[in-house]
Amino acid sequence: MVSLAIVVGLTQLLGFLQRFPRYRLAPVERPKGLYHYRGQLHVHTRHSKDATGSIDEILRAAAQEKQDFVVVLDHNSLAAATREGYHGNVLLIVGAEASDRRGHIAALNLAAPSLGRPIERWKTPSVTAWLTHPMQPGRRFDLERFNPALVDGLEILNGGSIVKRAIEFPYTRLAAALYFYPLNPSYGATFLLSRPDETLALWDRWSATTRKTGLFGIDAHGRVSYRRSFALASTHLLLDAPLTHNAADDRRRVIDAIKKGRVYSAFDALAPGDGFWFVGEARNFARRQRVLMGDTLRENYQVVALRADAGLQVGDGDLRFHLFRDGVEVARRAGKRFRIVVSTRGCYRIEVELRVRGMLGGDRFLPWLFSNAICLAKPFSSLLR
Repeated sequence: MVSLAIVVGLTQLLGFLQRFPRYRLAPVERPKGLYHYRGQLHVHTRHSKDATGSIDEILRAAAQEKQDFVVVLDHNSLAAATREGYHGNVLLIVGAEASDRRGHIAALNLAAPSLGRPIERWKTPSVTAWLTHPMQPGRRFDLERFNPALVDGLEILNGGSIVKRAIEFPYTRLAAALYFYPLNPSYGATFLLSRPDETLALWDRWSATTRKTGLFGIDAHGRVSYRRSFALASTHLLLDAPLTHNAADDRRRVIDAIKKGRVYSAFDALAPGDGFWFVGEARNFARRQRVLMGDTLRENYQVVALRADAGLQVGDGDLRFHLFRDGVEVARRAGKRFRIVVSTRGCYRIEVELRVRGMLGGDRFLPWLFSNAICLAKPFSSLLR
């Protein structure tokens, strides 16, 4: 028993000493005219029957974690809407997680009388909607009876789904997470991370017809402190103009960015995602144009280059970029920067993996960041190869 206690004590100590985030931000070299904001989507208050927290707790946690916005989505309730607006530097936006007979759908700009009704009866162009946890074990959305044209996107990552995917035989990932989480939450959470293959495949399949925004929903209910939840991962926006601290204008712009896909998702517990950027640069002899995530380039250009930067202080072997076109991986690069010239029509998105060194060796590459897509509407004849 003494030997077992020593082993437990030493492993707990080693876990406690693991430093997270693993990597630090590099000096920001973001292209001129891009403005970064980060926040949380899909947060519940006690207005949801399965949640315990308050708006004040959420706002306090968001301020402590330097979040710029929080989107509250209570189950079939807009009761928190009276608190919308800026609270210090945190913009609170309130929508609802509406119950549909097929599953749950997040909705912003939805009128209260529509709650509980099928989405076919309330989705209009003014309402931004996305599926929450569509592939979560035990709570899968009924996709067979659903028209994807009704939503603007889906949660490709969801806090609850991440945990439930780890509850699989032989339960080693879950056991390791529970073992280390109390003393080092960020290190414990690394054992839960895996690529959500099935959800990403759905996203790519739907986007082949009409572009859909891929989102991260923290799905925080207050049972784990909001601050701990917010420290693990965030939704990041890249805008072409700064927010103005006018609550109504900034609310509209944040929702518009979510709808258009000017967002990416990052596990900030591994490394801060604030410095990442991904742009397309199109040019010919007379003209240049920059395109952002969520944009579709429809004109003919002689050269289209995709560029991305992780914004981290990392070694070239610690980070891997994966470029996907319409769901198929077409390029892979090691290093903290990525550049490629493309000439084939389709929608291009990036996934980034980071190396995490185990406390006794055994390095692992874990998913760190998922961008939204830049689309080319027609083939291009490139001058560069």
